[in-house]
Formats: sequence, C-alpha cells, structure tokens
Amino acid sequence: MALIAGGNQYREPQANVGFTTRRSNSQHEIPHFTKASQIATTANECSLMPMIVIVGAGLAGLSAARTLHGSGYHDFLILEQSSHPGGRVWTINHHGFRLDQGFQVALSSYPVFQSRLSLQELSPHAFGSGALVEEQAGKLHLLANPLRHPKLLFNALRSNLPLADRLRLLRLAGSCLRQDRTSPQRDSGISSSDFLQQHGFSQSMIRSFFEPFFGGVFLDPELQTDAALLRYYLKHFVIGRACLPSGGIGRISEDLAERIPHERIRYHCGVENLGNSKNGWHLKLTDGTTQKAGQVILACDPASTCRLLDWPIPEFHRTRVVYYSSKHPVYDGPWLVLPSLQPRLAQHFVQISNIDPSLTPNGMHLLSATVVDDQELDPEIIDQRVAGEIMRLFPNSKADLQPLQQIVVPRALPKQNAGFRKRYQELQNSLSETLHLAGDLNCNASLQNALESGHQAAQRALMKTVNHSFVR
Repeated sequence: MALIAGGNQYREPQANVGFTTRRSNSQHEIPHFTKASQIATTANECSLMPMIVIVGAGLAGLSAARTLHGSGYHDFLILEQSSHPGGRVWTINHHGFRLDQGFQVALSSYPVFQSRLSLQELSPHAFGSGALVEEQAGKLHLLANPLRHPKLLFNALRSNLPLADRLRLLRLAGSCLRQDRTSPQRDSGISSSDFLQQHGFSQSMIRSFFEPFFGGVFLDPELQTDAALLRYYLKHFVIGRACLPSGGIGRISEDLAERIPHERIRYHCGVENLGNSKNGWHLKLTDGTTQKAGQVILACDPASTCRLLDWPIPEFHRTRVVYYSSKHPVYDGPWLVLPSLQPRLAQHFVQISNIDPSLTPNGMHLLSATVVDDQELDPEIIDQRVAGEIMRLFPNSKADLQPLQQIVVPRALPKQNAGFRKRYQELQNSLSETLHLAGDLNCNASLQNALESGHQAAQRALMKTVNHSFVR
C-alpha cells in the first residue's frame, strides 16, 4: 500500500553545467553535477528541451527528481497529469478528517527509509505489531509479535489457533529473516496459498490469519499473489513496524515534493504518446503540445506505462475504503482487526484514530475498513453491511458509527500472481538506453520499490548523461 505549482514554459539555461563524481553505495561512480555559475531557479531560465523528462509525479517520479536535484543536476522536468503529486499515496481533508486514498502503511524496516528518506522526520505513529484475530465466530484474540511486545507473549500462548500452526509461523518468519531486505530476489513460481499449504498450515490458520491479513496487503483474498512477496512482507512486518506519518500517508509525497523546485513540476500535463528519433524523445502532451527530451524516466502508473510502451496492460486489484466517524471509540489499542467469518465485505478494519489522533477533529474517532470485493453493491448498502460486520465483533461498544466517506481505487495494485515479474523483465530488455523505467512494473508494488526504483532510474540517467556528453 500529496504541492502544487502550475505548468511553466522553459528557456535555455543561462549557465553551463559541469560535473564531478562521488562514490555511492553501488559499484559505479554516480555523477554529481554543479553549475559553473548560479543555478537557474525560475521557470523562465529553464530549457525548452530539458535533458531528462520524468513522466509521473508519484513516489517513483518524485524519488527520481530528488536524486537528480540532490546530485546538483537541475535540467529536468516532471510531467504529472493530475493536480497533485504522490499518485495513490495521497491524503485528503474531508470535513476536518484526514483520509488516505486507500489503506496504506509505511514499514519502518524498508531500507529506503534508512538511506534516502527519513521516516522519523515525518513523526510516524506505529501500529501494534500484531492483530486482533477472529479465531472463533465473534471472538477476538490478540496475536502479537513477541519480539516487539514481549509482555504479550503469554497472551499469544493462550491463542486458540493450533499450536502447530503457531510454531510453523515462527519457523517461516525465521527463514524469511535470512532473505534480502530490499526486494524479493526472484519469483517463487507458486501462489501464496499453495506455498502455505505446502508448509503444512491448516485451513483454520489460513482463513483466520493469512487471508484477512495478507489478503489485505495484496488486495488478494484468495492469496494468488506470488509467495516470494508473502515472504518479503512477512520479514518486514517481523523486523519493523507498520507506521503512518503524522497527518496521513500523503505526508511522504508532500515531503518529497517540497524538496523539489516547484518550477520543475508541471501539473495537469499528461503524456499521450512518446516517440524517439536521432534528435531525442518527443512526448505528445494532452494539451496538444510536444515536449522534447534527451532522456525519459517513465514513472507513471502501470496502465499508463504499458499504454505508452504498447505493452500488454496488467490486470489490477481494486479496493474500496469505507470510513466511519464516531464520538466514542469502537475499541482501544493500535491494532488491526482481522475478521474471518464468511461471507463478509470487510477484508480488515482499524480504528485509525487509535494510531494517529491528529487525523480527526475535536477528539472524534475515525475507523477505516478495507473492502476488496464490493460486489458492485450500492454504497449505502456497503455502509450498512460493513458497519454491521464491525459491531458484530464489538457488540458492547458504545460507538455510534456514522458513514463518512467511501474512496474507490479502481487500479490499486497490479495483480502479482506467480511469475509476475518475468513477463515485464523480458520486455524491459528491449527498451532504449535513454528510456528508464521506474515504479510498480520495475519489481513489485510497494513504497520501497517505488522510492528505490525512482532513485535507480535517476542514477542510470545521470550515468548516461555523462557517458554521452549530454551535459551543456
């Protein structure tokens, strides 16, 4: 699982650009660009043909721009079709309530939050490391990570989930700790569901824990997502904490955008198609004009990327987030709730104001429920049914749930079924050396991959700029 500047015209820079190099953590020298004189900072001093155009101001595009700008290279331009940065990672204000565009969390163990973006600067609020699990009909039990909550170890031992399953979960978590933290090394070739069954987990454990929890992470209740991703996320949930930046997930996008000169981002500026010639790239924009570029970083959503490259568009998981307000809390504690009784609409839910009280006005409470399959029901029926599912688990609560807002994300995540990466990795091998891909199709759909793939795409573009003498 947010700043704003209008489009501007660009002119030739008034100063030449030179470069030095600095050592990165990789094996390559990463160019560090400097201006021979003061860097142009206004739109009228920028070039009509920026050397690098970034398509998309989501996390991948913003990360790429930050890497370019942080390296001292300023001849770039971001084209964003919407009115704000961040893409799906955005938070709106609705009558004083801060609502994320889909239930999303930042995992503190992601390497990118230690190396390139300080999560601590965003005053994160941590979820409890565990969940309230419906082990029996209508009965919740707190299943907590003993590494994070050692005082709750005895509570975990009293769980009604089969002891053999809990031991299997510990062994699986231990094996996951030995894998790379950055990204899944390769596809496993089997679904998460088959993987769990092969490892001996009972149907009650899969139904009570894995399906509501990881089905919500993947937006895939049937767990057809490649098992490599289940192992990857399980590791990060074990060694890190799920967090929300103060004020909502969109603060990540806002923070990145605030570090990029506003004249380098053009909003309401989509790209209809792109072509390449000996004179560089030509991007036809939605306003009918053409933008030229020496190199292009494609950092838009997967569907737009595939459309521009004439690749097959992947299938997507959709989600609907149902928000409720209440004067009284439904429950206490920073825990995600995992219902298991079928049939149900809510994959999971959380009283998000327990995590970050600043998301609500005047001491109110805010509850977020994730619906993966809304069965195309009327929104009012969805409100009623989801509220009923919540109160079924908390019948003694004094909460008076009031429907607040429903947010539908039609293309929330690309389906990442077994072998998903191989298809697009083969296509990437045919890309021009001046076209760089970032985002969900680069590896997997996660905040870590979005930020890291944008950074790596910018590094490749900088190296190409040096090697081909594009510097002016």
